[in-house]
Amino acid sequence: NVLIKVDPAFYEGHIGTGSDDWANQSFVPYVYTHEFEGGRAWYGAIGHSEETFKNSEMINLIAWGVDYAFGKFVTQD
Repeated sequence: NVLIKVDPAFYEGHIGTGSDDWANQSFVPYVYTHEFEGGRAWYGAIGHSEETFKNSEMINLIAWGVDYAFGKFVTQD
């Protein structure tokens, strides 16, 4: 489940040119969830600088991802 995606034109000149490279895809998933064999994963590729982690929206996104991975938003039957 892709939650945030980025236009691959953003990467122009920054990555490879092969057919499997992100620049040649219709979109680049930046934040997504994944369920597999009873487990849950959350992935976020946003932010790799100290400033990112001073941003309250980024902190909220990380907190949401951790809650999701631990099942906070999953209903039990």
